[in-house]
Amino acid sequence: MTWVVVGGWLAGWVLLWRLPRLGPPAPAPAEGRRVSVVIPARNEADRLPTLLAGLARQSRPADQVVVVDDGSSDGTAAAARAAPGVDVVTATAVPSGWNGKAWACAGGVRATEGDVLVFLDADVELDGEALASLLTTWEARGGLVSVQPHHHIRRPIEALSLPFNVVAVMGLGIGSLLPPRHEWGAAGPCIVTSRADYARVGGHAAAPGAVAEDLALAQRYVDAGLEVRCVGGAPSIRFRMYRDLHGIVEGWSKNLVAGAHRTPVVRALGIGLWVTAVLAIAVRLAAGPAEVPGGLAGGVGLYGAVAGQTWLLGRSVGRFGAAALLWPALFAFFVAVSALSAVRATVLRRVRWSGRTLAITGRR
Repeated sequence: MTWVVVGGWLAGWVLLWRLPRLGPPAPAPAEGRRVSVVIPARNEADRLPTLLAGLARQSRPADQVVVVDDGSSDGTAAAARAAPGVDVVTATAVPSGWNGKAWACAGGVRATEGDVLVFLDADVELDGEALASLLTTWEARGGLVSVQPHHHIRRPIEALSLPFNVVAVMGLGIGSLLPPRHEWGAAGPCIVTSRADYARVGGHAAAPGAVAEDLALAQRYVDAGLEVRCVGGAPSIRFRMYRDLHGIVEGWSKNLVAGAHRTPVVRALGIGLWVTAVLAIAVRLAAGPAEVPGGLAGGVGLYGAVAGQTWLLGRSVGRFGAAALLWPALFAFFVAVSALSAVRATVLRRVRWSGRTLAITGRR
């Protein structure tokens, strides 16, 4: 068991060592290009105004902002229309074989005029240089660039998302000491690409029913020989994700289903080893000082080693306060949701998200 504990703990550092960030903005990013922002929004009336206010104060403003009201019942469209210069599109009924977000994104693109497309989730928050930094980073590489926003919480229960955020980034491999030779995935909350490349891969219509439209879209870019890159959003792009227990369970169980299908085997095994090591330490500590090398002092050291690692890894992906001190509870919850996700993926073959049922039909 000792080698599992030591090896797993070290694997955590290997899997997430240093997250790449957006580069500093160029003096005139995307000069001569028209930039269109597409925001799919379903029941986001409370979050949308913050994003639209952030877009309004960009040093390099978007040339067009399109909000797609995806069947909302809470005044999302009214919130969008209250912001000056925002175009509002009402999504039609989701056709068979599509998921709601992919359909909304595709409909938003049809309403745009720009030759650069930026997709933003409604819970994203931007500082004044965010769009300029995003466009500068994209221009340096082309293809598809996505950003995993820095996760900021406001209520203690939201800290339950800490290990999920860490595992999501580990799965993509973007912050690893042993990064993949070719990046393969994308973070859906913030994506930028050219209209030409988007059309070349078939856009969201190329994988209309994927549970994780971001990963499916990125795969289409890889298949077309186009570059894919994902970076962390701190400090200029952040979000506040799931706000209550139901949202946390529903959202992360969906994401785990999607990510498990696409994470490379070796990387998935590494994540499994890390989580197993953390659980093994928790079990030993729960058994009492007699089961821990070094007794009470050893137990304190083990607890501190995991708490310190959890805090540092969590700090790279978000701002979770002192939640790392309660790491046994965080990882117990992670395992419970992972088990639920496995049941949904293998037995039920469906997940729930945002009031809709999404069928799992295999790898897309």
